[in-house]
This record gives sequence, structure tokens and C-alpha cells, in this order.
Amino acid sequence: MAKLSSILIHPDEHIPDRMVEALYCVNEMSTPDGMDMLLAACKREGVCLDIQEHASPTEVALQVWMERPGLLEESHAAILVTKTRSFDIFRSVQRSEQGFQIPGQDELVEFESELCCWFEQNRRGRGCKVFIFDHGAKMSFLIRHGKPVHRQGIQEEGESSSICFRPETHDVVVYDRSRDELAIRSSGSTGEQVLYRYMIGKHFFGSSTHFIGKRLFTLKPLERDRRASLVCSDIEGLEWIRLTQYEWKQGGKNKAAEIRKAEDLFAMFEESPDMPFPPSSELMKVVFSVKLREAKKPRNVTIRRPNKISYQRDEDSHLIEQWLQKRGFMRKSAF
Repeated sequence: MAKLSSILIHPDEHIPDRMVEALYCVNEMSTPDGMDMLLAACKREGVCLDIQEHASPTEVALQVWMERPGLLEESHAAILVTKTRSFDIFRSVQRSEQGFQIPGQDELVEFESELCCWFEQNRRGRGCKVFIFDHGAKMSFLIRHGKPVHRQGIQEEGESSSICFRPETHDVVVYDRSRDELAIRSSGSTGEQVLYRYMIGKHFFGSSTHFIGKRLFTLKPLERDRRASLVCSDIEGLEWIRLTQYEWKQGGKNKAAEIRKAEDLFAMFEESPDMPFPPSSELMKVVFSVKLREAKKPRNVTIRRPNKISYQRDEDSHLIEQWLQKRGFMRKSAF
């Protein structure tokens, strides 16, 4: 035990990669929410754990790793999906008649293989893993892969040196069955977004160009309806919404932009009627303060044209999207 403690306290490059990965997953799942997810997964999969009544979340995570490492890995991936709150959204060109079907193992392997080829050709290393989670109305893909090699300066025995390594990242793609659209959170380049749209369309919808619609959000309701565009009394679960910030692109050779903030921008405009509201075509970004009935404090929702939205909590998204649709912030056509 003393030797193991010494290794963990003073790690070096000789620690096995598999051990590092296991310790990372165990640490990430050592929370009450992580323990609940692991216990539910074990019950669902028929995995029996030899744990005491007063076992801690860390002890539960370690036991799952010892009994079924893949189950710990999959549960950790599910946690990462729920943490993602900022997405670029792409609509389909034509609504899919067949709908999305959960791929079989052979389809998934072929999908992963093509992703791996792209990652290798684009200097991200070969190898990736795709996890798929069915949430009913939405399907989530978590794609684990490497990033471009990173050089880090280090001190070694008093001398300056460096190490090169390939960081790991997790991208999330969510397919919305009701809207036939993809929401993508990629930690890398625009090329990765294009890759996921192309590959998911090709493998699961019969066309690599299925998800090319990009112009999703419009801010015209703010200019046209002013405060009325923020009405949310017809959405059960929402208490009030305020516009708190906008970014106005003025253009010109210097590419001037203006950012204006207030606790309630429309109240500010009502107090100063001579102050013009910027044209919606020149608004690039807006921030709403949204008060949910069951929340103690309001939360921010940010929209950046043409297709980016960010939430503070992913579970708020279904209510916010209902409001955006009803008030006309979401286009009927993505072109």
C-alpha cells in the first residue's frame, strides 16, 4: 500500500496509460450524481457490487471499474454529455422520412472507422470512440478523440526541457428527432463540425448533405415586437425573460461594434425614448436573463447569429426552445 501511495503521489511517465485513464474516470464519477448513475447502470446491466452500506462514491466507482470497466467508461461519457451547454445548430435540408434509428454494432464500427481516418489525416492521431445515448426525443453522440500534438515546457532535474503529448477531447452531437436538426459542440476546428454533419448524414440519413442548413436564429422579433417578444406566460415553467445585453455590429472600415448591457434593456429604452434600438440585421449577439419558476435565480441564455446558442444548464433547453419558437426567434427555414 505504501508503494502504491508513493506512485500516486509522485507520478511519472512510467505509470501505465490504462491506469491513468481508470483513475481519471473514477475521480470524475466520485460524486453523489456519479454514484447514482453508476448504481442505476449496474442494476440495469445486472452487475452485482460487493460494497458496504456506507460506501463512498469513490468506493462505488472503484468497484464498478473492477467489475465492469466498460460500464464505468460509458457512464462517464453520459455525464460529459449532460455538462455540454453551448451548441451550433444545423437543420436538415429535407425532413427525413425514415427517422433516426439507433445504429447496430457494425454500423457504429464503420462510422467510427471513417472518423478515425479523418482524425489521422488531419494530425489528431488515429483512434476515437463513439458513445450513443437515447433520450427519447433526442439522441446524443459523444465522440472521444485526440487533438493536435501540444508541446509543453517542463523542468527536469533543474534543466529546461519539454514534452510533447496529444490532449484528449470529447465532442458532443445531439440529434433532435422532433426538429430533424443537429446541435454540435466541437472543441476543435470548424472542420470537425463539417465532419460530424457529413458523416452522420451519410451513415444514418442516407445523404452526406442532409444537415447543411445553418441560418437558424433571427433577432427580428426584438426590433419588431420589442418587449412583447419576451412574453413567456404561455410557457409553463417560465416566470419572466429580460433582454440584458446585445452586441451591435456597426461595420465600416474599422469593423466597429458596440456592446450594451443593462438589467433590463427595454426598460432603459422606455426611459429614453429618443435612444434608437439597433436594426436586427446588425445584431450579432444577445443575452437573455431567464427566470424559471423552480429556480432561485435567473439564468443567462446567449444567442449568437446565425446558429449558436448557450445555456447555463442543459436541462433548461426544452423550455427555452419552446419560447424561441413561439416568439419567432427560430426560422421555419434554415436558408
